Amino acid sequence: MIDSEKKYFKRAVSNLMLIKKFHEQKEVRLREIANEPDMIFRLHHTEQVVKSSENQGNPVVPVKMKMTYTITVHSDAVPDGEKISCWLPFPKNDPHRQKR
Repeated sequence: MIDSEKKYFKRAVSNLMLIKKFHEQKEVRLREIANEPDMIFRLHHTEQVVKSSENQGNPVVPVKMKMTYTITVHSDAVPDGEKISCWLPFPKNDPHRQKR
């Protein structure tokens, strides 16, 4: 909600193109991330989730997250005393997220 108005994320269609591009260049990308600890963790975790959820639709292999947001605004972008509203994405607790 921003200023009492419900906002939605509308990138589903463009995300399909990104997924297609990823699969077309998968081997190259896997070689590039082979030494990135965060990416290695994500790949292993995803593999665990898929294996653990084969016979069930409930969320499995949960991970705790901590997020830090930083917003930078130019000094002359907002008049003194005015409020800035912005949307900061945060994954919601959705028990149906890993359903098949």
